[in-house]
Amino acid sequence: MRSAHFDCGNRNINRDFNELIQSSTHPNVVIDVLYIYEDMAHMIITIAGKSRTYSAKITHSGQGANIRGRGHIDLKLSDFNLSAPRKMLGLVVIRDDLRIQVDLHLQKM
Repeated sequence: MRSAHFDCGNRNINRDFNELIQSSTHPNVVIDVLYIYEDMAHMIITIAGKSRTYSAKITHSGQGANIRGRGHIDLKLSDFNLSAPRKMLGLVVIRDDLRIQVDLHLQKM
């Protein structure tokens, strides 16, 4: 997914966030699904060139070759060696916690 597609709800915060995750040198956030077992998706997430493994509970529908899974991944910016910037002399701080909503459309290969 393009790093620029993250939306924090405010244009200035979006700009700061894209600077934080180094979207000019790492234009994509990559989510590689390793496998799904029952209601857990296991994946590798790459942000700013650093990769970490996560598991997330998902609800899924469909069967056979086409499956759709929805859920969210809770992670920390510090997991990727990123530190949240402080603005206006520390009055505005981006939290270390990040939640990524996922809507997976999977096909068996």
